[in-house]
Amino acid sequence: MRSLNHASVHGRKDGKPMNTKTFETYESEVRSYCRNFPAVFTTAKGSILCDEDGRQYIDFFCGAGALNYGHNNPYIKRRLIDYLEQDGVLHAMDMYTAPKREFIDYFENEIIRPRGLDYKIQFVGPTGTNAVEAALKLARKVKKRTNVFALMGAFHGMTLGSIALTTDADSRAGAGVPLCNVTHIPAPYVPRARHRRLYGAPDHGRPLRRRKAGGDRP
Repeated sequence: MRSLNHASVHGRKDGKPMNTKTFETYESEVRSYCRNFPAVFTTAKGSILCDEDGRQYIDFFCGAGALNYGHNNPYIKRRLIDYLEQDGVLHAMDMYTAPKREFIDYFENEIIRPRGLDYKIQFVGPTGTNAVEAALKLARKVKKRTNVFALMGAFHGMTLGSIALTTDADSRAGAGVPLCNVTHIPAPYVPRARHRRLYGAPDHGRPLRRRKAGGDRP
């Protein structure tokens, strides 16, 4: 069994190359993960993905919808099928719907009230970069400042604010505009060998002891 983050380049067991012609011909060049994981997946269950040749892989993608309960959790799958068979609403923006009301009532009664929390519920976007963008806006609104600190070597997403936080040159080049109001600093916990690979220089200890004169505080 292979780990998805350690897959090696290979063809099929019968020696034939993978059939990726459809992807290469009709899909845009804006692809990343598939370039590093040479497999065409067909099925998934729990934490395991299977490819066209029957190979099994442990899924370390940690993707939304699969991380907490695994692929095709039988209880969730049955409830989803039942909902679809009843012609349940699939998309309604932020309009009122009966399923949304049912969810809010359940969450309030089973999660929030028993913990004595005075919280409101916000239905957010489905991606990590949505959360990053919201965090940036909130931090800047509260602190009344624009500059933020971001750790080198981390990936935050592909929307404009998130790209500004990353140090990956290829990701930043795709923005098409100057990426400002971010100060990148080395992560204090990066081992020296990895630090040299990431930043091209040795770790000289704490990189930021005080604010540089004239610089905006994070």
